[in-house]
Amino acid sequence: MALINCPECNKEISDKAGACPNCGLPLEKLLPVTPPSTPPATIVETAHDPNKKHCPSCKSENTQSIKMMCLSGTSSGSSTGVGVSSDLDIGVGRLNSNSQTALAERFTPSTSPASTAAGCGCFSLIAGLVILCIGMASDADGSGFAAFLGVVGLILGGVMMASSNNNKNPQQVEWEAKINLYENGFICHKCGRTWIP
Repeated sequence: MALINCPECNKEISDKAGACPNCGLPLEKLLPVTPPSTPPATIVETAHDPNKKHCPSCKSENTQSIKMMCLSGTSSGSSTGVGVSSDLDIGVGRLNSNSQTALAERFTPSTSPASTAAGCGCFSLIAGLVILCIGMASDADGSGFAAFLGVVGLILGGVMMASSNNNKNPQQVEWEAKINLYENGFICHKCGRTWIP
């Protein structure tokens, strides 16, 4: 609010007053009319998300992390019911269910395949240790044959365990590739391409 001088009586009045309180002169006719201010036009622009991955094949932005796609396409539920028979027996039942979309089922990794060599190696190590202990406890004649079998079992188990870590079976390699795609990969919902950036 500003104070101005009335053009008729020259008294100070508010520029917001409709008329001079002293002489009654209507002020809206004397003051310049300013049009109401219009807010500046808003420019709607699609912001580019730097974290959004573009499909390397079709350049679409309709992409998603495979892990997020699998998690959002999987649901679990359970229902519990109580029933009473005509003999007044009470029964309680529970139903658990899991469901996945076909796409989530395709990319969700299963549990790790068991390595046969590692399993046999563990068994040989344990068996060798048991035979070694029994042989040392019951070696009355001094031949040491049971102790020898125990040592052979331990060596064989160690070799099998080491070879299982160095030579992965094809199922293990395939499973590790699927885990890598699940953890780090993306899928294009337009063309279906999967990739790891």
